[in-house]
Amino acid sequence: VSKQSQRGGEKTFLGMNERSIFAIDPRIKPNEHTGNKVYSFTYATNVKLSTAATDREGHIVAGNRSGQLRLFDGQTNKEGELKRAKTFLSNLSTSEVPITHVDVTSDGNWIIATCATFLMLVSTDGGNGFSKSISSSSSPPIILSLSSSDIAKHGLTAIQFTGAKFDEPRGLIVTSTGSL
Repeated sequence: VSKQSQRGGEKTFLGMNERSIFAIDPRIKPNEHTGNKVYSFTYATNVKLSTAATDREGHIVAGNRSGQLRLFDGQTNKEGELKRAKTFLSNLSTSEVPITHVDVTSDGNWIIATCATFLMLVSTDGGNGFSKSISSSSSPPIILSLSSSDIAKHGLTAIQFTGAKFDEPRGLIVTSTGSL
């Protein structure tokens, strides 16, 4: 439910499917209506959610198979349901490319979204995108991809990036493709 929470003995965890994001507490006895859910947010349509991550404050970023990002503040409303996403970022790349993995820095300032052949580094406007709406046009993503000379140099015939992660202590973004 927040970055590194599993290291502190946190029992609840974040889950998702194509239409919903939810927190589950396996200690709660399931019931027929909510299962073990502590809170959730479900879209009326299939928004094709594919990946999610949290920062240390419990803010949630969710990516989907249409190349969009949704930023939630991680708070619940008076009914105990997760509040609607504060920021919706679409048209991040030139085409609707599926996002296969996301990671967010501990402070919530940056998101790295992994697509098959490139990465998108997205600013959250100092973490403000989790608490108020920001637009992708105010801070367009930085597209990170291999150069054609590197593709030729390493003899790559196909690129399929693994989920990129922030290595914050060293100030790096780490991913791989094939044997590289």
